[in-house]
Amino acid sequence: MEDYLTSEQIRAARAMLRLSVDELAKLSGVAAPTIASLESSDGPVGDNRHGPAGPLRQALEQAGIAFIDADDEGGPGLRLAGPARVQQGIRPENLTAANDD
Repeated sequence: MEDYLTSEQIRAARAMLRLSVDELAKLSGVAAPTIASLESSDGPVGDNRHGPAGPLRQALEQAGIAFIDADDEGGPGLRLAGPARVQQGIRPENLTAANDD
């Protein structure tokens, strides 16, 4: 199911990307307290079509996460996307005047 997102996927993706809640909030436009609340629940994120799931999923995909839908072999998951799909950029902690465009 496209755009399906679980709290477990959000937590795992953030860990794989080594993003803080605040960093994910900046990338997705979803408030940090909302992300923290979603992560503290279990299972599917409330409204996967119109709520925060869409912006969160999009931000995580742009940061290099590939979501895996549930199938006959297992539940939903994720993995790091291959180099061709990863949007390269400068992580916030590495921004300096020297790499300012």
